[in-house]
Amino acid sequence: MGKGTKIITEWIGAVMNEYFEFIKESAPHRCKIINMEICKETGKTKFLVKINNVKNQIFISYTPEELVSNDAMLREFSQTDVRAITFYAFNQLCEKKEMSSYSIIGQEFENNKTIFVIRKKTVDCKSEFRKRAHELYCSPDILKQFKFEDLMNIIQTAVQEQTIEDLE
Repeated sequence: MGKGTKIITEWIGAVMNEYFEFIKESAPHRCKIINMEICKETGKTKFLVKINNVKNQIFISYTPEELVSNDAMLREFSQTDVRAITFYAFNQLCEKKEMSSYSIIGQEFENNKTIFVIRKKTVDCKSEFRKRAHELYCSPDILKQFKFEDLMNIIQTAVQEQTIEDLE
């Protein structure tokens, strides 16, 4: 074996040793939540995440929403960390939904179609308007501003009405 081959073999061996050490240290999860903070001003949860790579570790702060929406990164956490991330992301979502802009305050029926009476919540006043279930169903920008219960009511009503219409 020549001197050049020996140097390359030693170098590949050193790289492989570092790689296997990295795998052993990070196995089976490359990301780990090491701290959680709740901002006093905004009430938002932040996780400090340790990310292991071959040579070193880096620490980055993320919100639960940022982590839960990143499938590739989420796979790198343990089941316990994923459960915590999902729990806090869901809580943040529920808090946002509690501050929803629209709410259903009544239902009316016209020509076998449901018309929802909707209240829009604003700072200075509360205005009301009426929309058919199908119109709301086709307006994702409006749908996302309802509480979950109202959202499900609208979707189920629109789907049922469409099913009945298709059968006739």
